[in-house]
Amino acid sequence: MMKPAKQWILWSFLFILLSVVTSHASPEEGWKALFANDFPRAQTVFEQAMQTESSESVLCGLVLCAWVENNPRELAKRISQLITEYPESPYVPCYLALWGDPNLQGWPPQEKISVLEQALQTNPSASRRQQLAYKLAQTLDMLIDERAEKMSREAGILLDHWNIVGPFGQFGSTDLSRPFGPETGIRSTYAGWQKEAAIREIERADKTGLIELESFLHPATGVMYALNVIESQSEGEAFLTVHSPSDFRVWWDGQPVMEKSFSFLDTARAVSVRVPLRKGKILLTLKSRRHENWWFRATLQASGDSPLSISTIPLDVNDFSHLFLLPFETCGDRTFEGKGIASDYPFDCGESKADHEMACLLLLRAFWHAERSEFDSAKELVIQASRHFPDSALILQMLGDYSLRHGNARPGSKSRFQQEAESAFTRALELAPRCKSAVVGLQSYYLDRDQVDPALKVMDDHVREFPEILSSGYGGLIQYSYGVLYSRKGFKHEAAKALEQSKQEFIPSLEVYTQLFDYYEQNNNTRKAAETITEALRFFPAYLPYLNRAARLKQRMDGIPDVLDLMQQAVAIHPNSLQYAMAYGRTLERYGEWEKARSWYQNLSEQFPDHPQPQEKIAGLAFLRSDRDVAVAAYRQLYDSMPIRMEPFRVLRDVDNQADFPYLEYDVQLDDIDISMAEKWKNSRASAIFLLDIMVLTLYNDGTFEQYIHQAIRILNEEGKRKWAEIVIPSGSNIEILAARTITPKGTEWAVSNIQNLNNRQSLSMYGIEEGAIVEYAYLERTGRWDPGANVNSGGYFFGAEDDPMVLSKLTVIRPENLPLHLDGNPDDLEAKIIHKDGNIIYVWEQWMSEGIKPERFSPPLSKRVPALQWSTCSDWLPFVEGLRATLAGYEETSDKLSQLAEEIWNAGASKQEYVQNVYDWIRTHIEESTGGITTADTVALRAGRSYHKLRLAGHLLRLKEIRTHVAQALENDENDGFRPLPYPAFPGATVLLIPKQEGIARQIVMYFSSRFAPLEPLDARLRKMTALIFDGPAPYFEPLQSDLWEHGLLSRQLRLVLQEDHGASVEGEYTYDNGYDWQIREALTNPEVRQRLADAQIVSDLSGIRVDRFSIEDVDEISLPPRLVFSGAIPDVAKPAGNDALKIVPILVRVKASELVNEVTRESSMVFQGSAAHDPLQIRIDVSTLLRQGASITLPANTLLINEYGYYSLFYGWDGTDILIHRAFLIPPQEISPSKYEGFTQFCRLIDQMEDREIVIRFARP
Repeated sequence: MMKPAKQWILWSFLFILLSVVTSHASPEEGWKALFANDFPRAQTVFEQAMQTESSESVLCGLVLCAWVENNPRELAKRISQLITEYPESPYVPCYLALWGDPNLQGWPPQEKISVLEQALQTNPSASRRQQLAYKLAQTLDMLIDERAEKMSREAGILLDHWNIVGPFGQFGSTDLSRPFGPETGIRSTYAGWQKEAAIREIERADKTGLIELESFLHPATGVMYALNVIESQSEGEAFLTVHSPSDFRVWWDGQPVMEKSFSFLDTARAVSVRVPLRKGKILLTLKSRRHENWWFRATLQASGDSPLSISTIPLDVNDFSHLFLLPFETCGDRTFEGKGIASDYPFDCGESKADHEMACLLLLRAFWHAERSEFDSAKELVIQASRHFPDSALILQMLGDYSLRHGNARPGSKSRFQQEAESAFTRALELAPRCKSAVVGLQSYYLDRDQVDPALKVMDDHVREFPEILSSGYGGLIQYSYGVLYSRKGFKHEAAKALEQSKQEFIPSLEVYTQLFDYYEQNNNTRKAAETITEALRFFPAYLPYLNRAARLKQRMDGIPDVLDLMQQAVAIHPNSLQYAMAYGRTLERYGEWEKARSWYQNLSEQFPDHPQPQEKIAGLAFLRSDRDVAVAAYRQLYDSMPIRMEPFRVLRDVDNQADFPYLEYDVQLDDIDISMAEKWKNSRASAIFLLDIMVLTLYNDGTFEQYIHQAIRILNEEGKRKWAEIVIPSGSNIEILAARTITPKGTEWAVSNIQNLNNRQSLSMYGIEEGAIVEYAYLERTGRWDPGANVNSGGYFFGAEDDPMVLSKLTVIRPENLPLHLDGNPDDLEAKIIHKDGNIIYVWEQWMSEGIKPERFSPPLSKRVPALQWSTCSDWLPFVEGLRATLAGYEETSDKLSQLAEEIWNAGASKQEYVQNVYDWIRTHIEESTGGITTADTVALRAGRSYHKLRLAGHLLRLKEIRTHVAQALENDENDGFRPLPYPAFPGATVLLIPKQEGIARQIVMYFSSRFAPLEPLDARLRKMTALIFDGPAPYFEPLQSDLWEHGLLSRQLRLVLQEDHGASVEGEYTYDNGYDWQIREALTNPEVRQRLADAQIVSDLSGIRVDRFSIEDVDEISLPPRLVFSGAIPDVAKPAGNDALKIVPILVRVKASELVNEVTRESSMVFQGSAAHDPLQIRIDVSTLLRQGASITLPANTLLINEYGYYSLFYGWDGTDILIHRAFLIPPQEISPSKYEGFTQFCRLIDQMEDREIVIRFARP
């Protein structure tokens, strides 16, 4: 046996040897271990390296170790070191972005401030300093610290001299792309929504540059513009960033520089771009679309080592009266493909060669993009890193995390991103079973899908298999995860216990404090609730939900922070924040400071004159002072100006007992009818009888409406009992249930027994349901934000209770006289009673003893038999088409699976014709008809989608192989169709995909997926009257759905003009002769003399004054292609002077001359169109690139789109790059126009000629 002394010497030697070996482990070994999933080894090596040779690379390794182990305290420590030790690093923005990680949400802001101040004391270069200052300003704002203003200015946040103007628009997603206000020229005032909109400066600058638009604009809807003037003392470059949750567009010095649109799948909350500086005044213009959190903040920072020599100054519109905000469409190809945003990174990061270095730098950049919610870019960088280390659990976990967050930011594609996340987390756990971040990620995946039990099982299984994760390293995360799980299961006590335990190690987040406070308050543990809210306010003093909770608790006990003082500080920093201001007033009320509250609300009403909230509070406080007359008068004024507000309405009705509300006047009570009339149907097969079916719809000028529904139903049998035991109606604060009861056959009345919330609906559970019982309910819905100038497809058929007989049906529609209204159905045998009263027109339809609506196979449509509401309010279809086009934006999303699918289908055929057929067959076979995602990539990944998703996928697959397609709305013209889509019955929904005749496609193909019987082949002659509204290009237009079925030939004219200095234009043209003209031209050209006569007759007659330089007739011998007349030349005086520094162009060179069809004043006989009167399309391009480079401002005429019983006419102007694109279509289907309709047809034709007289105006900036 070895002696103890020798044994000690041996062990000492081994220890020293091991220490030497370990101490020489290089950082590269740490990187290898990290990406080989040996996280403890990587942590050890990096920590040892820190003791010998600390470096930025080693600290980054420790950051990634803390990330993958989900150790926020270690993560915070290492980020602090990186920021303080390497403030000049090009990766400083990435380190700052890591503070945005959700697990670091609760990191004490005081510690952040200390780190940032220490970094700033090193005097970094201007660009790095501003990055640090921005994060410090954010943190100070969280603490309601007045130093936030100084840091905001140092960070380059634009605080002063902001100007706003609005609102504008139709209140849809298309508002972002439609030109309003400043896009039509910089002026002081514009025609806004409902009233004039004037540019006004924000008087009180927010001390952090936060512009809460909803505080300034009411109604807060549509779009608005914000303008700021930057005066630069020198030339150079700057880094412009806009933070905002809403859609926006930004122009810099009139040039489009930045766009974010949910329609194009953009999820970014911050967008950055480099912009040029020039000496002088530069206008920054931001356009923002309505959002539930409607705010923005703009920052202009240095991009180099030197600070910017800029300042913001007041706006003088005269300085920019000739500035043209260039349309975004001129900046490149505007496709429907969604690509997401990739902001410019502020610094040059150089190049790296080693795999581990490259992977690390890619992941750091991913942190930066993810913190800005640019998840497309973040995931792409993570995928690039995975190419270096494909089996890294760290990289897979990051990919899963960003996929989950991407799905939450883009709900339409959530299912696909959840699939990506599950796959990544599962693979990460296969590679590293002890990877805590992957365990928590997989749990989050299940919670994201509302699958709490599987999420709990994931945690239990891993804790059971690896119990050390609760004790070793960092167990607080697991306790936090259990707390979240128990909370979702409804185990409140267990959730509170786990969350309290997690606080010992885990950095508490907003969610932790919220859940703990609510738990203690609900269980009357006031002491613990007070401790929790006090601690929460120490870290989050600006968080309004905490302030409101603290104010509620302070009424019951002392020791709570002074909430009023905190709110006052918040209002001082954000003087234009209505939410802080109103919260302060409510707190004054809660503390019984009535007079102070009244004075505060009075000041707010002067600061925010367009907002009703302060006025309502003033009126409410007048009631508390027993000043009833003043209160009622104030509420009456509020109701008259904003009738949609519920509080004024209820006070006037319930307190002042006013009974002149429309729904009361036109309602019918059950006692007012003889219910014995229902005995007629006692022995019928109906399940129930409608005793009352009442609807009163009131439309208001401000774009809101009130809808009252009152129904009483007698139940006849078991089927009726099942049908009416639960009544589903809308839910929300704007819904008021006025009645819900059951009357038994014996006369006993039972109130509704239960009301269950179902998201945006609510279910009324009726008690006492039996045969012969009467169920009665009534509710009032006061809501809406629809534009009186737009088609709004909502509402539906009234009197639409199929099969159920009705004793009394009554529909009342009330609209202001100056508000047009179109009803989709107005049967001749059920005429409305029309009443003119108090500036309103009132329509009343009343029907007694109806047998119910029983659709027969060959019966007329419902609109012919009953009143039908869509309450479309405009004869102009432009908003409708814009809505159609909005459904296309962003739907094409290329993915590896989609590209691979296109190749597989292509390789299965031998021609384009076969490829079209194979695409159609594959989609029919493999895509299930169910809810899928919103993009083509979603549809392929999920193998699911509705008919329009399939149609979009087909179009995308075809275009990948350069096959031209068009998305179209199929319409059938019908007598008195009333300016609304009336699709052919075989095409419900009417959206089709057109594959026009082209190389490899012998004839046009129509593709349709809404019916399993729809053929993939040319349509039959029944569709002769069908028209296709093609809306997927820059300028929508009409054409016959199947043009070769029309008797008339097709002549398609395409012209391209380039303006010259002498105001003339060079012109290139191409006329294509198709259908009937095809063989006529070929036959005529057998005579050589016809060629010249055709050119002379066709070109010269169309284009007055043209000098033809050359012409040729192409494809005469190519039978598969139509003949084409191709020519070039010049036209004089296309542009004419229009005052000083301006030109005008009447661009429609080939006129319809529709008025020539109606030379007679009246007609005694019918006008018959056996074939199409005209449907030859005209497309004109005008190249204005030279004018745009000269700074010209170009105003296009308004678009025109007419659809009525006589025909179709469209004239659209759009931008396609730097070309003005004009597309005109005119189509009168075969029909007979009777003498009684001749006057309307005359007006239609003359209106068309008026539209073609409109001018393009070009203005030049004065020197």
